[in-house]
Amino acid sequence: MEDEIVEKPKLEQNEIKPEKSEKQKEEELKNELKEELKDIGEIQIVEIKNEDDLKKLNENLDRVEITNLQSPNILKALNTIKFKKLEVLALSNTNMNSIDFLINENFKSLIIFESKNNKINSIQKLSEAPFKDLKVLDLSFNEISSIDNLSKCLFKNLEILILSNNHIEKINQIAACGFTKLNKLDICNNKITNIDCLVDNDSLKNLEYLYLSDNNISKISVLEKEIFKNLKELQLDSNKIEEIDVLANAYFTELKELYLYNNQINNIDVFSNVKFNKLNILNLGRNNITDIKPLESSKFTELTKLDLFDNKIKSIEVLKNVPFKQTIKELDLSYNSLESVDILDDKTFNFEELRFGGNDSLDYSNTKIKDIYDMHKIKYTFESLL
Repeated sequence: MEDEIVEKPKLEQNEIKPEKSEKQKEEELKNELKEELKDIGEIQIVEIKNEDDLKKLNENLDRVEITNLQSPNILKALNTIKFKKLEVLALSNTNMNSIDFLINENFKSLIIFESKNNKINSIQKLSEAPFKDLKVLDLSFNEISSIDNLSKCLFKNLEILILSNNHIEKINQIAACGFTKLNKLDICNNKITNIDCLVDNDSLKNLEYLYLSDNNISKISVLEKEIFKNLKELQLDSNKIEEIDVLANAYFTELKELYLYNNQINNIDVFSNVKFNKLNILNLGRNNITDIKPLESSKFTELTKLDLFDNKIKSIEVLKNVPFKQTIKELDLSYNSLESVDILDDKTFNFEELRFGGNDSLDYSNTKIKDIYDMHKIKYTFESLL
């Protein structure tokens, strides 16, 4: 079977998709919490998608999910019912512009509140809401520009806070919130430039998932603080980061996934000195990297996925000596300046997916690698980002 070589145009910034679906990760975490809410008996759930469905609301419901319904009767119905044990309230694409209705004892049992893809522009009165046992707060895809009142919220059990896709510029209040059980913080796709305030106190000491992608961050010196020692996943994609030397001092002893694609990084010498050795996924795509030799002396003995697409790399000879040679499963070298990929014909590699298309200097007709890998066992492609 012959592979057809097709030159693909480079993707625009907003077309790049992260390796793992962020939505899937959020849903997995929230579903875990939802499972915890189950009692021995049956849970009563109602999904509302039209006006008639609003009649299904009753005081004995455990969960209410309202999706794709724009109606002024939603708030009227929610405030009319005296919910006895409502634990999950999810409102998606309802055109709602305020969450002031939550200041009602009817919602005191809430553990999960989601208001996604609405038009909420203020959370000023959120601190007056009666629910004190909230574990998940998702206000993504709204029009929120300020979270100054967040520190007044007494959500001591909050585990997941999602504020992605809003217009937030300052996040000073997050560290002052006292959310000591916070496990995941997602503030992707906002207008944040400074993250130094994240270490004002130990509110984030249990944080494991920190998502900061698609902002205007250029300095990440705050990450060397010990408060981030429990991080398992760090997303810093699509920012304005040039220097990552600070990572040499980071306490990322538990870090498994690091995403730095679409920045302005040209030097990765720091990876010769970093203290974290449990890394499984490293994404350095779409930067200005020319030399990957520091990977040879890294401690990434558990790395399974490495993305280096769209850089300026000419040689990959160093890969024959990397510590992750036997663990690496997925490698993306697309859109670089590679002159040869024959080093990859080493049978000690055990790739499941390998990409090196878009390298203009590479003579595809003479690559030895075709003769080595079983085409039925590997997603071998000259193309990239399919």
